[in-house]
Amino acid sequence: MIEREEEDKIINIKRNAKKNRTAIHKEYLKRKKEEEEKKEKLLNELTNSNKNKKQKLFEEKEKAIKLIEKKFNNT
Repeated sequence: MIEREEEDKIINIKRNAKKNRTAIHKEYLKRKKEEEEKKEKLLNELTNSNKNKKQKLFEEKEKAIKLIEKKFNNT
């Protein structure tokens, strides 16, 4: 009877240990996924920022070309 109780305790300890390992691994995967999403978001923001800067530079260049053409056409 006592041996059976001891065996049950050991089995329960093993089950709980396995559940804990599984839970820890799931938490690790969850955090890893969150970190990847965070990196992806930052990369997208940086890419969009660079695109906006390039677009502004292009627009300023176009304005400068138009002003130069206008000055040459007026003279």
